[in-house]
Amino acid sequence: MGNTTHNTSEIFIKDRIADFDYARVGKYKKIYCCARNYDRIIWEFKKKDGLHWQLFPWFHVNRMSDNQPSLQDKNQTLRIIDIGWSNEGIYRCTALSSENNIIGNHSTKIEVYSCVDRVKPEAYGPKTQYGRVGGTVSFTCTGDFGCTSDDANDVSWYDENYDTLDDDTLFPRYNVTNVDRSKHTIEESTFVIKTIEQTDFKQNFTCYVSSAYGKGDKKFTVHLKEASVEITKMTLITAEEIKGIVAPCVVILTLVFVFTAVFYFRIKLFILSRIPYWHLRDRGKSYFIKNSDLYNM
Repeated sequence: MGNTTHNTSEIFIKDRIADFDYARVGKYKKIYCCARNYDRIIWEFKKKDGLHWQLFPWFHVNRMSDNQPSLQDKNQTLRIIDIGWSNEGIYRCTALSSENNIIGNHSTKIEVYSCVDRVKPEAYGPKTQYGRVGGTVSFTCTGDFGCTSDDANDVSWYDENYDTLDDDTLFPRYNVTNVDRSKHTIEESTFVIKTIEQTDFKQNFTCYVSSAYGKGDKKFTVHLKEASVEITKMTLITAEEIKGIVAPCVVILTLVFVFTAVFYFRIKLFILSRIPYWHLRDRGKSYFIKNSDLYNM
Protein backbone atom coordinates (compact mmCIF):
# COMPACT_ATOMS: atom_id res chain seq x y z
CA MET A 1 0.00 0.00 0.00
CA GLY A 2 1.18 3.52 -0.78
CA ASN A 3 1.15 6.67 1.31
CA THR A 4 -1.88 8.79 2.20
CA THR A 5 -2.85 10.97 -0.74
CA HIS A 6 -5.76 13.04 0.67
CA ASN A 7 -6.58 15.16 3.69
CA THR A 8 -8.46 12.97 6.20
CA SER A 9 -11.03 15.73 6.76
CA GLU A 10 -12.07 15.26 3.14
CA ILE A 11 -12.41 11.49 3.52
CA PHE A 12 -14.23 10.94 6.85
CA ILE A 13 -17.50 12.46 8.02
CA LYS A 14 -16.31 13.76 11.39
CA ASP A 15 -19.70 14.19 13.05
CA ARG A 16 -20.44 10.49 12.56
CA ILE A 17 -17.25 9.01 13.95
CA ALA A 18 -15.64 9.06 17.39
CA ASP A 19 -12.07 9.14 18.60
CA PHE A 20 -13.07 7.52 21.88
CA ASP A 21 -16.05 5.48 23.04
CA TYR A 22 -17.19 3.07 25.75
CA ALA A 23 -18.47 -0.47 25.32
CA ARG A 24 -20.29 -2.40 28.03
CA VAL A 25 -19.47 -6.05 28.72
CA GLY A 26 -22.03 -8.42 27.19
CA LYS A 27 -23.64 -5.75 25.01
CA TYR A 28 -23.80 -4.93 21.32
CA LYS A 29 -21.41 -2.36 19.78
CA LYS A 30 -20.88 -0.75 16.39
CA ILE A 31 -17.78 1.20 15.41
CA TYR A 32 -18.14 3.46 12.36
CA CYS A 33 -15.67 4.52 9.72
CA CYS A 34 -17.91 6.81 7.59
CA ALA A 35 -15.46 7.30 4.71
CA ARG A 36 -16.20 8.66 1.25
CA ASN A 37 -14.44 8.83 -2.10
CA TYR A 38 -12.73 5.51 -1.54
CA ASP A 39 -12.46 2.17 -3.30
CA ARG A 40 -12.32 -0.18 -0.31
CA ILE A 41 -11.85 -0.16 3.47
CA ILE A 42 -9.75 -2.36 5.70
CA TRP A 43 -9.86 -2.64 9.51
CA GLU A 44 -7.07 -3.21 12.03
CA PHE A 45 -7.07 -3.77 15.76
CA LYS A 46 -4.45 -3.19 18.47
CA LYS A 47 -5.13 -4.58 21.91
CA LYS A 48 -4.87 -2.46 25.02
CA ASP A 49 -1.16 -2.12 25.85
CA GLY A 50 -0.47 -3.99 22.62
CA LEU A 51 2.45 -3.26 20.30
CA HIS A 52 1.25 -4.55 16.93
CA TRP A 53 -1.73 -3.98 14.66
CA GLN A 54 -3.73 -7.02 13.57
CA LEU A 55 -5.47 -7.00 10.19
CA PHE A 56 -9.16 -8.02 10.11
CA PRO A 57 -10.07 -10.79 10.64
CA TRP A 58 -7.71 -10.81 13.68
CA PHE A 59 -9.36 -13.96 15.05
CA HIS A 60 -8.62 -17.49 13.89
CA VAL A 61 -10.94 -18.44 11.02
CA ASN A 62 -11.46 -21.96 12.41
CA ARG A 63 -12.63 -20.49 15.71
CA MET A 64 -15.05 -18.02 14.14
CA SER A 65 -18.38 -17.70 16.00
CA ASP A 66 -21.34 -15.35 16.32
CA ASN A 67 -19.46 -13.36 18.95
CA GLN A 68 -16.62 -12.45 16.62
CA PRO A 69 -16.53 -8.98 14.99
CA SER A 70 -18.06 -8.68 11.51
CA LEU A 71 -18.16 -6.00 8.82
CA GLN A 72 -21.26 -4.30 7.38
CA ASP A 73 -22.21 -1.49 5.00
CA LYS A 74 -19.35 -2.13 2.56
CA ASN A 75 -16.93 -2.38 5.47
CA GLN A 76 -17.98 1.03 6.79
CA THR A 77 -19.17 -0.52 10.08
CA LEU A 78 -17.45 -2.94 12.41
CA ARG A 79 -20.00 -4.84 14.51
CA ILE A 80 -19.31 -6.67 17.78
CA ILE A 81 -22.34 -8.56 19.10
CA ASP A 82 -21.08 -9.62 22.53
CA ILE A 83 -18.49 -7.25 24.01
CA GLY A 84 -15.81 -8.83 26.18
CA TRP A 85 -12.72 -7.55 27.95
CA SER A 86 -10.59 -8.78 25.05
CA ASN A 87 -12.32 -6.23 22.80
CA GLU A 88 -10.72 -3.30 24.60
CA GLY A 89 -8.19 -1.48 22.44
CA ILE A 90 -7.87 0.70 19.34
CA TYR A 91 -9.78 0.07 16.11
CA ARG A 92 -8.45 1.66 12.90
CA CYS A 93 -10.21 1.85 9.55
CA THR A 94 -8.17 2.71 6.46
CA ALA A 95 -9.65 3.95 3.17
CA LEU A 96 -7.83 2.80 0.05
CA SER A 97 -7.96 3.97 -3.54
CA SER A 98 -8.38 1.74 -6.57
CA GLU A 99 -4.59 1.82 -6.91
CA ASN A 100 -4.34 0.42 -3.38
CA ASN A 101 -3.00 3.69 -2.03
CA ILE A 102 -3.96 4.87 1.45
CA ILE A 103 -6.39 7.77 1.17
CA GLY A 104 -6.77 8.21 4.91
CA ASN A 105 -7.38 6.39 8.19
CA HIS A 106 -9.19 6.98 11.45
CA SER A 107 -8.76 5.35 14.86
CA THR A 108 -11.34 4.83 17.62
CA LYS A 109 -10.25 3.84 21.10
CA ILE A 110 -12.74 1.55 22.85
CA GLU A 111 -12.73 1.22 26.62
CA VAL A 112 -14.70 -1.72 27.99
CA TYR A 113 -16.56 -1.47 31.28
CA SER A 114 -18.97 -3.43 33.43
CA CYS A 115 -21.74 -1.95 35.55
CA VAL A 116 -25.04 -2.71 37.32
CA ASP A 117 -28.48 -1.86 35.97
CA ARG A 118 -30.29 0.41 38.41
CA VAL A 119 -33.89 1.62 38.38
CA LYS A 120 -32.86 4.43 40.72
CA PRO A 121 -29.45 5.73 41.77
CA GLU A 122 -27.66 4.84 44.95
CA ALA A 123 -26.79 8.07 46.72
CA TYR A 124 -24.13 8.64 49.35
CA GLY A 125 -24.50 11.88 51.29
CA PRO A 126 -21.88 14.11 52.87
CA LYS A 127 -20.88 13.97 56.52
CA THR A 128 -20.93 16.80 59.04
CA GLN A 129 -17.54 18.47 59.18
CA TYR A 130 -15.81 20.64 61.76
CA GLY A 131 -13.75 23.72 61.02
CA ARG A 132 -12.43 27.01 62.34
CA VAL A 133 -12.67 30.53 61.00
CA GLY A 134 -10.03 31.07 58.33
CA GLY A 135 -9.64 27.34 57.63
CA THR A 136 -10.72 25.11 54.73
CA VAL A 137 -13.28 22.30 54.70
CA SER A 138 -14.77 19.99 52.07
CA PHE A 139 -17.94 17.89 51.70
CA THR A 140 -18.38 15.00 49.24
CA CYS A 141 -21.66 13.79 47.74
CA THR A 142 -21.88 10.81 45.35
CA GLY A 143 -24.48 9.27 43.06
CA ASP A 144 -24.09 5.77 41.60
CA PHE A 145 -26.39 5.71 38.57
CA GLY A 146 -25.39 2.29 37.29
CA CYS A 147 -25.65 1.64 33.57
CA THR A 148 -28.38 4.22 33.06
CA SER A 149 -25.88 6.79 31.87
CA ASP A 150 -27.63 10.00 30.87
CA ASP A 151 -26.86 13.70 30.73
CA ALA A 152 -29.79 14.29 33.08
CA ASN A 153 -28.05 12.40 35.89
CA ASP A 154 -26.73 15.06 38.21
CA VAL A 155 -25.16 15.73 41.59
CA SER A 156 -25.40 19.41 42.62
CA TRP A 157 -24.93 21.67 45.65
CA TYR A 158 -27.27 24.47 46.80
CA ASP A 159 -27.50 26.96 49.65
CA GLU A 160 -30.57 27.71 51.77
CA ASN A 161 -31.99 29.93 49.00
CA TYR A 162 -31.50 27.16 46.40
CA ASP A 163 -28.74 29.07 44.63
CA THR A 164 -26.14 26.78 43.10
CA LEU A 165 -22.91 26.86 45.06
CA ASP A 166 -20.74 26.53 41.94
CA ASP A 167 -21.55 30.15 41.00
CA ASP A 168 -18.24 31.98 41.45
CA THR A 169 -19.95 35.34 41.31
CA LEU A 170 -22.36 34.65 44.18
CA PHE A 171 -19.97 32.52 46.20
CA PRO A 172 -16.32 33.48 45.56
CA ARG A 173 -15.21 31.55 48.66
CA TYR A 174 -16.89 28.33 47.52
CA ASN A 175 -15.79 25.79 44.94
CA VAL A 176 -17.62 22.76 43.49
CA THR A 177 -15.81 20.05 41.53
CA ASN A 178 -17.56 17.16 39.75
CA VAL A 179 -15.72 13.99 38.75
CA ASP A 180 -17.10 11.11 36.67
CA ARG A 181 -15.93 7.66 37.72
CA SER A 182 -16.38 4.11 36.47
CA LYS A 183 -17.15 5.13 32.88
CA HIS A 184 -19.62 7.86 33.80
CA THR A 185 -21.76 5.54 35.93
CA ILE A 186 -20.72 7.26 39.18
CA GLU A 187 -20.68 11.02 39.68
CA GLU A 188 -18.85 12.50 42.65
CA SER A 189 -19.30 16.16 43.63
CA THR A 190 -17.04 17.88 46.16
CA PHE A 191 -18.03 21.17 47.75
CA VAL A 192 -15.17 23.19 49.27
CA ILE A 193 -15.28 26.26 51.49
CA LYS A 194 -11.90 27.80 50.77
CA THR A 195 -11.93 30.32 53.62
CA ILE A 196 -14.37 29.66 56.47
CA GLU A 197 -16.23 32.64 57.93
CA GLN A 198 -18.40 32.81 61.04
CA THR A 199 -21.58 32.96 58.94
CA ASP A 200 -20.84 29.53 57.43
CA PHE A 201 -21.59 27.87 60.78
CA LYS A 202 -25.16 29.16 60.64
CA GLN A 203 -25.99 27.89 57.13
CA ASN A 204 -27.38 24.67 55.68
CA PHE A 205 -25.79 23.22 52.54
CA THR A 206 -27.82 20.83 50.40
CA CYS A 207 -26.71 18.16 47.93
CA TYR A 208 -29.21 16.84 45.35
CA VAL A 209 -28.69 13.52 43.57
CA SER A 210 -31.14 13.38 40.66
CA SER A 211 -31.53 10.81 37.88
CA ALA A 212 -32.85 10.90 34.33
CA TYR A 213 -35.94 8.92 35.34
CA GLY A 214 -36.76 11.09 38.35
CA LYS A 215 -36.89 8.02 40.58
CA GLY A 216 -35.00 7.65 43.80
CA ASP A 217 -33.79 11.25 43.85
CA LYS A 218 -32.07 12.08 47.11
CA LYS A 219 -31.55 15.28 49.09
CA PHE A 220 -28.91 15.64 51.78
CA THR A 221 -28.58 18.62 54.10
CA VAL A 222 -25.31 19.11 55.91
CA HIS A 223 -23.93 21.59 58.45
CA LEU A 224 -20.51 22.97 59.21
CA LYS A 225 -19.82 22.93 62.93
CA GLU A 226 -17.30 25.10 64.68
CA ALA A 227 -14.46 23.11 66.18
CA SER A 228 -14.02 23.76 69.89
CA VAL A 229 -10.73 25.30 70.97
CA GLU A 230 -9.21 23.60 73.99
CA ILE A 231 -7.03 25.83 76.16
CA THR A 232 -4.84 24.17 78.75
CA LYS A 233 -4.32 26.40 81.80
CA MET A 234 -1.13 26.01 83.80
CA THR A 235 -1.55 26.42 87.56
CA LEU A 236 1.27 28.43 89.10
CA ILE A 237 2.16 27.44 92.70
CA THR A 238 3.42 30.23 94.90
CA ALA A 239 6.20 29.95 97.50
CA GLU A 240 3.67 30.16 100.34
CA GLU A 241 1.70 27.25 98.84
CA ILE A 242 4.88 25.22 98.57
CA LYS A 243 5.64 25.86 102.24
CA GLY A 244 2.11 24.79 103.14
CA ILE A 245 2.69 21.46 101.40
CA VAL A 246 6.28 20.76 102.46
CA ALA A 247 6.03 21.74 106.16
CA PRO A 248 3.46 19.08 107.16
CA CYS A 249 5.47 16.44 105.31
CA VAL A 250 8.61 17.38 107.24
CA VAL A 251 6.77 17.20 110.57
CA ILE A 252 5.31 13.78 109.78
CA LEU A 253 8.69 12.37 108.72
CA THR A 254 10.33 13.76 111.87
CA LEU A 255 7.75 12.13 114.14
CA VAL A 256 8.19 8.79 112.35
CA PHE A 257 11.97 9.00 112.80
CA VAL A 258 11.78 9.85 116.52
CA PHE A 259 9.20 7.14 117.23
CA THR A 260 11.34 4.54 115.47
CA ALA A 261 14.50 5.58 117.33
CA VAL A 262 12.87 5.45 120.80
CA PHE A 263 10.94 2.25 120.42
CA TYR A 264 13.33 0.43 118.07
CA PHE A 265 14.29 -2.40 120.42
CA ARG A 266 10.73 -2.98 121.66
CA ILE A 267 9.46 -3.18 118.09
CA LYS A 268 12.25 -5.59 117.21
CA LEU A 269 11.52 -7.85 120.17
CA PHE A 270 7.82 -7.83 119.39
CA ILE A 271 8.46 -8.94 115.84
CA LEU A 272 11.01 -11.60 116.76
CA SER A 273 8.71 -13.10 119.37
CA ARG A 274 6.26 -14.05 116.65
CA ILE A 275 8.67 -15.45 114.10
CA PRO A 276 9.41 -19.22 114.30
CA TYR A 277 13.03 -20.09 113.91
CA TRP A 278 12.73 -22.87 111.36
CA HIS A 279 16.43 -23.06 110.88
CA LEU A 280 16.91 -24.20 114.47
CA ARG A 281 16.16 -27.86 114.19
CA ASP A 282 17.42 -30.64 116.41
CA ARG A 283 16.36 -34.25 115.83
CA GLY A 284 13.31 -33.25 113.94
CA LYS A 285 11.98 -30.82 116.59
CA SER A 286 11.30 -27.15 116.06
CA TYR A 287 12.18 -24.58 118.64
CA PHE A 288 10.61 -21.22 119.29
CA ILE A 289 12.00 -18.40 121.32
CA LYS A 290 9.85 -17.67 124.30
CA ASN A 291 9.09 -14.19 125.43
CA SER A 292 10.94 -14.82 128.70
CA ASP A 293 14.03 -15.91 126.79
CA LEU A 294 13.97 -12.71 124.76
CA TYR A 295 14.00 -10.59 127.85
CA ASN A 296 16.93 -12.63 129.26
CA MET A 297 19.06 -12.04 126.16
